Amino acid sequence: YGTFIISDFRISEVPDNDIRINSVSGMPSMVPASQRSNVPVDITIENRGTKNIDGSVSVTVDKKMIATKVIDEMLPTTPVVAEFSLNLPKIDVGTTTDVVIKSSIVDGEDVDESNNTITTQLTATEDVLAYDFVTDEMFASQAGIGLPDSDDYGFGTVMHVNAPASLLGVEAAWSKVPAGNINVEVFEWDETNSTYGTSMAGETFPIGEGGRWQRYEYSKTATLQPGYYLVVIQVTQPATYILSDMTDGGSFYLAYLDDDEIYDQSGNGFGTPGIRLVLGEAVGISDIQADKAELKLYPNPASETLYIDGGNETINSFEIYSATGALVESASFDNGTQSATCDVSQMPAGMYIVRITTSSGCRSARIMVK
Repeated sequence: YGTFIISDFRISEVPDNDIRINSVSGMPSMVPASQRSNVPVDITIENRGTKNIDGSVSVTVDKKMIATKVIDEMLPTTPVVAEFSLNLPKIDVGTTTDVVIKSSIVDGEDVDESNNTITTQLTATEDVLAYDFVTDEMFASQAGIGLPDSDDYGFGTVMHVNAPASLLGVEAAWSKVPAGNINVEVFEWDETNSTYGTSMAGETFPIGEGGRWQRYEYSKTATLQPGYYLVVIQVTQPATYILSDMTDGGSFYLAYLDDDEIYDQSGNGFGTPGIRLVLGEAVGISDIQADKAELKLYPNPASETLYIDGGNETINSFEIYSATGALVESASFDNGTQSATCDVSQMPAGMYIVRITTSSGCRSARIMVK
């Protein structure tokens, strides 16, 4: 048995009207011009008062309000997620501007406005898409995150690609690293079930020096369609440390790909690791047919046989995915081929993604089956 002595207590009055922002997820920190549209952002707000209220949330970028939403009849102490698809304004490359997210009570006075606003920053880039807030100053002032005695895991983060893009490479912010290689891989990601799927690109690189950003450019590009992707950097040496921004929330995963296991560490205060995508303009079938390669898919829509004509390129393989990301058909050619066919007569009607690996890289296109 023990004795507890209460030396002090306070009673605080709960106000009738009080709203606050709990969290913001999905807002990028860096964005190229090609990824400014259809940015999915979730803003969680909460009624901290005693009465039902109508609340509103607004998003302002570079002093221009770009979106607002009203949430009717918010119940006390019940968080509500406001879902946005933002179209970010054009910003000059290299410019950093404020993003101000503000909550307010409709037709009412908020007794505590200190928790109504979150301000973050957005930088316009040439080709980098980022969700972390790792700064150059952190290399000197902050230790990295890693496992000192393990060499069979990877650092991962989930990112959203907002428009079709060519995947050119990945950037990483290393703290202290030993000499050796890393494997840099990008997977499709099921946000609902938190599972990874098809590998869109993967390649082994020398890790390079610590204490700085390193860029790893793929030897062959792949086309990413809009959606979520898990970016994993698999280490091969113990004591490999990556910088992370240590912000609340974030997206931080430990990946054990050999065991097909992914562990979400986002709630442990690590924030988001310094891992960024390097993107270029998407290469669609219409673009391909206009160049000298003359790679063609026809007919589109298809009902019986889909023809793939490599033109001046050699086709090494193709894969066909359903709209949900499931692999439904594939073929590979050891010596390459100039043309290929696929029977689509048994496929359910709908949209499919065809991923073709040729002598010059990976290309993707949409087809319809009717």
